[in-house]
Amino acid sequence: MRGKENAVWIVGRILFAFRLVHEPGAQRSEKSCMDQAFVAILHEEENLTIPFDVSDIYGRAGLWFSTNDGPSAATQKAIADAFYDFLLDEPLNVVDYEDRFYHDAGGSMVEFGNERGEPYMDF
Repeated sequence: MRGKENAVWIVGRILFAFRLVHEPGAQRSEKSCMDQAFVAILHEEENLTIPFDVSDIYGRAGLWFSTNDGPSAATQKAIADAFYDFLLDEPLNVVDYEDRFYHDAGGSMVEFGNERGEPYMDF
């Protein structure tokens, strides 16, 4: 991924890996390409489940855990490492899609997506 806008690629990978259909303009945070909820299952801890969101701000993605009694920093890192390892298992297999969000400070639409497997984000 060129630049720091990795969310565009992550959306394409999530769509491919989980066999989802992209819904342009779906509910998500302002200035964001995605907002997906997941649950990590820690088998070594009696199948403890830990919910987390994968979201972004201006295309820079991250994993978000609960701030109320959330998992330890080490557990968060282990989940993030496993999640990204899963996405990177087949990095070229992405779903083509197109979407946009409104950039209120710039007064314009930001177009983003994957075209023929190539991520793009046009501010």
